[in-house]
Amino acid sequence: MQQHLFVYGTLGPNKPNAHILEAIAGTWNKGSVKGLLKEAGWGAELGFPGLMLSPDGQTIDGYMFSSEQLDTLWNSLDEFEGSEYQRVLT
Repeated sequence: MQQHLFVYGTLGPNKPNAHILEAIAGTWNKGSVKGLLKEAGWGAELGFPGLMLSPDGQTIDGYMFSSEQLDTLWNSLDEFEGSEYQRVLT
């Protein structure tokens, strides 16, 4: 089953941690979500602040990664992002 992951930071194409998603086959498309950026988390040091989804927030541009193999990476992605990260459906 095709699954999707929105990324706006270090996991995106040509970003410092893109290699993590390169381990599985998939496609990239530009995308966006509404939210608020928060200067917190380890990614903030790299210019990628935390994201809190909010329908009243600003448009946050990023990428949608689509793959039938994402289910093999969910646990690894959660561990990679750390305890401050919370994966949510959008």
